[in-house]
Amino acid sequence: MGYSALRRGRYSEAGTIYVITTVTAGRRRHFQSPLACAVMRDALRRVEESKLLTHLAWVIMPDHVHLMSILGNSCGLSQAINRLKTDSACRINQLNQNTGTFWAGGFY
Repeated sequence: MGYSALRRGRYSEAGTIYVITTVTAGRRRHFQSPLACAVMRDALRRVEESKLLTHLAWVIMPDHVHLMSILGNSCGLSQAINRLKTDSACRINQLNQNTGTFWAGGFY
């Protein structure tokens, strides 16, 4: 079953707690670097400051991130996670002088 089939019929609801996992493309271990972890932490804070998500807990692993977050009122869960992934990917790629895909598609 593909990712789009898993998403069929799903919706997100403001004020609901979500447990989210997202992985790096190719399961590359980008977060072995303390500096990359700090950039990811800052991206998590920016998403929270924008009131898209309120994080209850998060864990940065070498090749993925776990979140427990409450969805805000301004957008859906997919949009909030997309903003987080885009922000963190751009900044970490810039830090490492890389280009290309950082995150695997989707999240669970």
